[in-house]
Formats: sequence, structure tokens, C-alpha cells
Amino acid sequence: MNSTAARWVGQAVRRREDPRLLAGRGRYVDDVTMPGLLHAAFVRSPVARGAIRGIDPSAARDLPGVVAVYTAADLNEPGRPFWKTMTGPGGQPPHRLLAEGDVRFTGDIMALVVAESRYLAEDGADLVDVDIDPLPPVLDPAAAGAGGTPVVHPELGTNLADELPDMPRPDVDQVFASAAHVITETFGQHRYLPVPMETRGLVASWDRWSDRLELVISGQGVHEVRLFYSRYFGIPEDRIRVVMGDVGGSFGQKVFPVNDEIAVVAAARKLGRPVKWIEDRGENLIAGGHARDQSMRVSFALDAEAACSPPALTWWRTSARSRGRAPDPCSWPRWSSSPAPTGSGRTPAPARPSTPTPAAGAPTAGHG
Repeated sequence: MNSTAARWVGQAVRRREDPRLLAGRGRYVDDVTMPGLLHAAFVRSPVARGAIRGIDPSAARDLPGVVAVYTAADLNEPGRPFWKTMTGPGGQPPHRLLAEGDVRFTGDIMALVVAESRYLAEDGADLVDVDIDPLPPVLDPAAAGAGGTPVVHPELGTNLADELPDMPRPDVDQVFASAAHVITETFGQHRYLPVPMETRGLVASWDRWSDRLELVISGQGVHEVRLFYSRYFGIPEDRIRVVMGDVGGSFGQKVFPVNDEIAVVAAARKLGRPVKWIEDRGENLIAGGHARDQSMRVSFALDAEAACSPPALTWWRTSARSRGRAPDPCSWPRWSSSPAPTGSGRTPAPARPSTPTPAAGAPTAGHG
């Protein structure tokens, strides 16, 4: 470490942005306005799973101030590349901006209303008549992989999003085979959702004469966003400008473009006018992106005194299963079941218990 860098280690560094933010001069997505700006609101599913019997947007389209009402027939283009740069094309859910034929999670988008104001967009969304026949949902990641469980995405034929098989470890196999006790336990981690002070949102503006797309986002970086929309719409990267000003929190929720955001951009391209969408708190809690909800099965190999074998090391095996994500495949309400990487190895041992505590009926070999 050079002397210049060392001066700042362990020191309190004055934040340069505080005076502007504390004076109310921050610039967030909802502060942005443009000539001809329109506003978007979504019609979302109130159930986790169901068949769509019909969508009638005629009353919304007749409302003065409503510019357009889009359904799946207007915006869904299954052939477009839907993958994210970080994850690659594999392990993706079916590409649907708006629900078509069925809904697959609470908050699934069924229609998009664009109007002259947010108030009119919300009023128009209330007028869209949707008929849904509720079906039994798949709520538990572990149960999602069991036989007879409904398949969330019929196109895939399975609820298994991806699988990483256990790597062969003969040394670990030998330890478990010779261990006096093997203790196995299943641990669960509850579902989690980020709740940023500033919810998701964007302003999308498409100039049809120069074929240029401009986006103002609340996110965690501009490069992934530009790369995604370049692939998705077939626009050269140098014709896409992504602006990110102040961001009121994210916690992983704003890394990738997701269905509702992409639908707003698609609507702006169709209309040739800028469109703003700001997620309300109800949308954020229901469909903003959930995570965790994991089930982990762990086995430990112990000696006759319930100490680690060999001394000072715990030998372990684990397999995990987690929930799939609503707009993405990563970790959110699509009710899919996806085993996380299984593994085995050694970690420093905890303090030795005073008495042996083998699990009754515990297996004497690990799990894949």
C-alpha cells in the first residue's frame, strides 16, 4: 500500500453528496420529466397460479387520457434474446413480458396501461376486466420437485431450473463410510425481499428518427442494462444511453432488467414517446423480486466421542434447494425448485460437545 492510500485507511471520509441530498436536491427517477411524457401502470395477477379465461381492455381504452393498453398479444416476442450477461443464456425461464394463457406468480403482469398521467393510468388499469380461474399454486421449493406437483412452466416440463451435480470426492466418501456417527439435519432460510426506499422505476425514451434509446434508471450499474437492451431489441450499443442518477437503495433488486421494466421500454418504442413507470410499494412487496427461501440438507462425520474426524476438522456434505425468481431465474417468486450447488469438504471444528449426540437413524453415507 502506498503512502497516499495509507492516509485514508481507518479515517472518517467526508461524504461529498450529503449537502445536496440533505437540501432536497437529489435527482431520482421520479424527478425526471420530459416533453410529451406518458405514465405506465400494470394490471397484475392477484393469485399465484391460474388460467386466464379472458382479458377485456375496452373500457380502459375508452377512458379519456389513456393512450394505449397492451396485453401479451401486443408486447410478447418470444424469439428475442432474454438472457442476462452475468448468467448467460442457460437456465432461463420462458420469455414472457406479459402473462399469456396463465399466470405463474402473484403480481404476474397481465396488461400495461399508458396514459397522460399516473392517476389516469391507474384508473385505466382498474377498468381492465380480467377473468382468472385460480389453480393450486406451488409454494414450497422442496415440494416443487416432488412427483405429481404442478409444473410452473409447462414449456419446460419440469420445475427444476438447473442442477449442479456433486463432484466425486473419494476421500470424503471414505471418511463418511468409516465415521462412528453421521449427523444429518435440514436447515431452512425464510424468504427475503429487498425494500429500498426508492422503489424500482425508469423513464424510457425512443427516438424513432435516429433509432436511439435513452433510459433513466434506478439501478446498480448502467453497463448490464445497455448490453441487455442492445441484445433484446437489436440496437447497437452506441445508440443506447443509460443514465443513473441518485439511487435510493437496491439490495440486489435492481441489478438486471426484468419483465415490467422491459415492457415499459417496449411500449415507449411502439408509441415514440417517453414513458415513465414508478413501482408503488404494493408492487414492490408482491412482485419486486424475492430471494432466499432455501432448504439445505447437511451431514457431518463424527468420531465415537462426537468429535470431528480427523481432529480439528469437520467433514461435511450438503445439498440445497431454493426458490426461483419472478422476473428472472435467480431467486424469486416463480415457485420453481432449483438445487443449489451440492458440495463436500472440511471446515475448522467447533468446540467438542460434552457428550455424544448422534442423530437417531442418521445415514452413514453422505448425499449427492
